[in-house]
Amino acid sequence: MAATEPRPEAAPAPGQDPRTPGSGAAWRGLWTRPRCRQFLVAAGLVTIAGVLGWFVPIPYMVTAPGAAYDAAEMVRVPGAVDPEHPGRFLVLTVTSRQANLYWYLYGRLQPRRVRLQPLDEALGAYPDYRQYEADARALMAESRLYAAAAALRLLGYPVRVEPWGVRVVALTPGSPSAGLLQPGDRVMAVAGRQVAGVEELMAALRQHPPGEPVPVTVERGGTRLELTVPTGRRPSGDGAALGLLVRAANAVDLPLRGELEPGGTTGPPPGRILTRET
Repeated sequence: MAATEPRPEAAPAPGQDPRTPGSGAAWRGLWTRPRCRQFLVAAGLVTIAGVLGWFVPIPYMVTAPGAAYDAAEMVRVPGAVDPEHPGRFLVLTVTSRQANLYWYLYGRLQPRRVRLQPLDEALGAYPDYRQYEADARALMAESRLYAAAAALRLLGYPVRVEPWGVRVVALTPGSPSAGLLQPGDRVMAVAGRQVAGVEELMAALRQHPPGEPVPVTVERGGTRLELTVPTGRRPSGDGAALGLLVRAANAVDLPLRGELEPGGTTGPPPGRILTRET
């Protein structure tokens, strides 16, 4: 039987490492070529810039038309019968958010469709966008609760709504309450005077001169706290100020439980539509 000679191995392609064949070697070969290396570096930088342009916020607020949602898809009441009717209630939304680079450029190119506003001007008394966004979510939660209460009252159910103090929404910049009060606290009394709403809080603070520390009773996470809080001067000059953004808190007792799921919608406006749909 005749012996067979071994076949010679194929020579590696130019730029390919003979010890590491395959796609990895091909990429390394491209990297050794100056023009290919320049292209890959440029592509990487463009990709990084694009990602940063989307995820890094800039100090502007953008307001633009949003989507329209069917309110019937947001409301669920266990055991309820959905009546047939020819019309629909739509929740019309407006997009309001801190802008990124793309939203900013779009607003400059389409000023009739998108409103750009400096962030400090748009936030007003809110210290930052995070607090603004948190309050928008809280407003939606309250809107859902009050919508259900109004609808059940309209249907003849007994609904109990009682004043429950004042909720701290945010601390203003330079607030004298910083480090003592925080967003989410429920102010129940000031200097022993019960606080049922915002007007009662203002009246209690007017009894004290600016700069005088006042005893404040708050509820935080189910715990009652007795604090002594420094005060500042009100912009109007009428009495002391705690440097807070506040909103009346109410206890709502519903005889029926349902689900109002607004998706990503925040803020107070959808309440009336949800009431009608409920």
